[in-house]
Amino acid sequence: MRALSDNLSAAFRSSALLSHNLTKGETREQSVAELLRPYIPGRFAFSSGEIVNSTGVVSRQQDVILVDALNGVPLLAFGKVGVHPIETVYGCLEIKSRADASEVASAVASLGSVKALQSNEKRQFSTTTRGALGLGVTTNKPFTGIVAYELRGKVGSVAQAFFDANADLDPHDRCDSLVVMDKFVCLYRDGEERIVPPEIGSTRYLAYADELSLLVFYVWFHYRLTSYHAPPLDLLRYIASDSNESPQLEMTIPEATADGGTFADLIEGFRAATEVARADGRAWQEYVRGTSPAQRALIDRLLEDS
Repeated sequence: MRALSDNLSAAFRSSALLSHNLTKGETREQSVAELLRPYIPGRFAFSSGEIVNSTGVVSRQQDVILVDALNGVPLLAFGKVGVHPIETVYGCLEIKSRADASEVASAVASLGSVKALQSNEKRQFSTTTRGALGLGVTTNKPFTGIVAYELRGKVGSVAQAFFDANADLDPHDRCDSLVVMDKFVCLYRDGEERIVPPEIGSTRYLAYADELSLLVFYVWFHYRLTSYHAPPLDLLRYIASDSNESPQLEMTIPEATADGGTFADLIEGFRAATEVARADGRAWQEYVRGTSPAQRALIDRLLEDS
């Protein structure tokens, strides 16, 4: 773990140096993301930008966003900057060159705008333990944290600003942690002195971990990231928010075609046509040009199911 701590610290120190000598088009947040990449599971992707929910509410601009790289899709994307549905977001980081009371309070409010996008209601999730499938209930929201390279001011005043800014938010929307490299880390604990999310923990915890501060932050960040159960993404709800009404999408398979043939005859016709088209390269190209990808996918699925 000491080696991991040293490597994490070296990565952040390198990003601090890079932030003063960036090439055109780069940002400090991008350099941090690239240097953190080896320490974050591959199923998460790095981005920056804004986050939105299905009612159209948008978060403040976020420095580093960790999203589901397998199933998550941005609603808008420009390189590594995007607008992401809250259901695909697993964590957000605010990166600060120097931490003072004002900067920390502003960062807490910014990260709170992310958590506020998600409901506080309990939701179920499935889990597998030793081959057995089970159900759980959670109200957890994505991890949010502040990482600062240097301290500006006194430890007590900056830590107090972090906890006071959190106290102004709904407990479910509070920032999980603040770390100032080689100085300290702020977290929350429960009555049994276990580190817990802020909506559960009632005890403010300031740890003077010195050079291990970043490691403590990373361990909690990694645990929250990999144990988080995101709510399911329903893109139809986002479509509905654009039109201010729920879309009524239906697909009815007719019992008979217009010319009196059965639907099975229609499917058989599709099968014969596609088999001929595949045998004839030119005919297949005409078929491809004459149908959209969605149409072809539907036809292929109908053929498989019939």
